[in-house]
Amino acid sequence: MERRVRLVVGLLLVGALLALSVPLALALGDRRTAALAVERDRQLSVLAELAAREGDVAAAVARYHEVYDEDVLVTDATGRVLAGAGALDTAEAEVAEAVRVGLVGQPTPALERVLPWTRDQPLRSAVAFEDGDVAALALLRVDTGAAAGDVALGWGWVLLVGVALLLAALALARWLSRWAVRPVHSLESAAHDLAQGGRGGGAVLASGPPELRGLVDEFNRMVEVVQRSLDDQRRLVADASHQLRNPLAAVRLRADSLGAHLHDSGARTHAG
Repeated sequence: MERRVRLVVGLLLVGALLALSVPLALALGDRRTAALAVERDRQLSVLAELAAREGDVAAAVARYHEVYDEDVLVTDATGRVLAGAGALDTAEAEVAEAVRVGLVGQPTPALERVLPWTRDQPLRSAVAFEDGDVAALALLRVDTGAAAGDVALGWGWVLLVGVALLLAALALARWLSRWAVRPVHSLESAAHDLAQGGRGGGAVLASGPPELRGLVDEFNRMVEVVQRSLDDQRRLVADASHQLRNPLAAVRLRADSLGAHLHDSGARTHAG
């Protein structure tokens, strides 16, 4: 019974832990992904605005590449490259398509959720407008490695806290199960002792849940009744044995005293 209780409680705890930790872990990934997208969009907008106003953005692009180690490319409204750092090349189909889509004003697709094992490097772009028309475009190959590391760290904390809570809950469940079934073990021991002719080990301590405490009280009353009955039987047998022993002893003494007064013909009967 105790093992079954622990098993059921353990399964429920694991289910509850998964139900809480999985959404939390995914929320951490979404939050870090959104923060990465906002930060890169802000920086891309700054580069695009700088290119639209001044045209010379090479120094800013080189500085960005040096700090973040990400490939970046800036073009004007016609797609002509103004500055670049890294391996982005408009000759590549993926890069050319991203430039074309960005210059026509289509929004950049949302970043996919960053997970600990994410190693993708998606393209992201931002444009600057002048008199309502696209004036410049900044294109970036986003490195998700650092964000994936942050998500992995967050997941590690979630796992650590979850395991700690699970162990604490299992320890509490073990204590509760032992507290609940302790009267059952006491009843079993007392019943075994009573069946072997003992006195039932004395009164069983009434502890545990209220339902079991009531059962223990009834068992103790039953033991008292059985013990009183056994004691009455023992006294009856002792009294009867005493009453039987005294007359028989007197008869034997009288029979022994007749030995000196018997006729020879009765000696055999007397000896018997």
